[in-house]
Amino acid sequence: MKIVLGCEGQSEVLLVLDLLNKETLIFDKKDILDRRPIHFRQPREIAPLIDILPIEEEIVFYRIGDTQNDEYNLSCLSARKDKISVVKVCTKPEIEILIIINEHLYDEYLKQKSKMMPKQFVKAYVSEYTNFKDYIENHDLRPAIAEYKRIKKNNKDEIYLEDLIKK
Repeated sequence: MKIVLGCEGQSEVLLVLDLLNKETLIFDKKDILDRRPIHFRQPREIAPLIDILPIEEEIVFYRIGDTQNDEYNLSCLSARKDKISVVKVCTKPEIEILIIINEHLYDEYLKQKSKMMPKQFVKAYVSEYTNFKDYIENHDLRPAIAEYKRIKKNNKDEIYLEDLIKK
């Protein structure tokens, strides 16, 4: 089985790569297509990588992002459709919510959320924040990832980043 870690945005790519490099995910790099998370929104962007796999290889797409309503168009992989499954991994409203939780500002954010998106809130309230990459290099977000799962409600066809972390 090959795993595709498809991330909606660059921040998701950075976080998943950080977790992968720290060997905290439930998968080994060798099981992941291209051995890294991939920034993409549609499978056709990675079809060339999938095409070189044996036709009988099972493929699991982990779609990591905050926009989970769009369905993948798997027509570019129609020869493999019986061997492909998609797992939605929820990071809504935005990946920056993890920083808000990590900084113990979630209650304050709830008061402001009608006026500010999480990214705006982080820039306004987290003085040490310059960019997502620097932040995750200097902070362990695993406790925030666990807390996010505890406080959020997801759709039945979604899982959380916490579910991809080794216990």
